[in-house]
Amino acid sequence: MLLKITPLMIGSALSPGIFAIVLVILSRKEYLKRKIFSYFVGAILSAIIAIIVAFLVGTTPGVVQNKHDVYKAAIDIIIAIAFAFLGLKSFFEDPRTGNSRKFLSEDGGKPGLVRWLTIGFLMGFLNFDNEFMFLVAVREVSHTDIETLQKVITTIIATIVYLIPIELPLILYFIFPRTADKILIPFSVFLKKYSRYIIGAIFLIFGFYLFYNGLRILL
Repeated sequence: MLLKITPLMIGSALSPGIFAIVLVILSRKEYLKRKIFSYFVGAILSAIIAIIVAFLVGTTPGVVQNKHDVYKAAIDIIIAIAFAFLGLKSFFEDPRTGNSRKFLSEDGGKPGLVRWLTIGFLMGFLNFDNEFMFLVAVREVSHTDIETLQKVITTIIATIVYLIPIELPLILYFIFPRTADKILIPFSVFLKKYSRYIIGAIFLIFGFYLFYNGLRILL
């Protein structure tokens, strides 16, 4: 199961917008721990909503198997079409126009706990490509015929990977503060340049898989 959704998990973690905001928070020393904690909690809340939606879409209790298969195939085809659109959009969008830019203004040195929690929550939805990829990954887990405990563990792993743009800078800054900038700044530049191509390729490849799988069930 993990192998199947690994490309989606990787794609969901490639978010230069979220990564950039974390770097901005870490660069401002005032109330650093409170701000980053609030931002992290907001991102987790966004992920929880995506998980709930994914499981609601992925499970259809009370329907017979044939109807469930048709339902799943139709959802697969719809998602495949959305993936094709988002994949092509990723290749042609301007990397300089990100949703993170509007959040990078000065905050006057105040803690702004509610503000940063809200930003963390909203960035999950504004980075729609990554959120959608995470949602589909969790949906794949939800309708797979495995034990409930396995589903929970796999979903937790997918969530941890999805939140890597926040977790990685935090780990490096608090454990290796002197070398963090040397690692994170080049990585941020790489994400801004190439993440859209990687995400676009994952969207198109997995979209083709879902479209083929849906047609195979219907036909």
